[in-house]
Amino acid sequence: FSNLTARENIMVGLLYGASPMWDKNAASRKADEVLDFVGLTGQAERQVSNLNLMERKIVELARALATQPRLL
Repeated sequence: FSNLTARENIMVGLLYGASPMWDKNAASRKADEVLDFVGLTGQAERQVSNLNLMERKIVELARALATQPRLL
């Protein structure tokens, strides 16, 4: 979702995914945790459209990792 920030992109998967069990505050904290894990902490408030291609791909991966899938 290029019109959202990196944090909001990750939160979308947590709030509206297959098994939404997060409130907005918990989803924001989890998004920050995952952004830290993938090394994009400083990019949390940037819109995805303003990130370079590699950072966009990392945000996509972070969105998938945030839901803690058994298989990726």
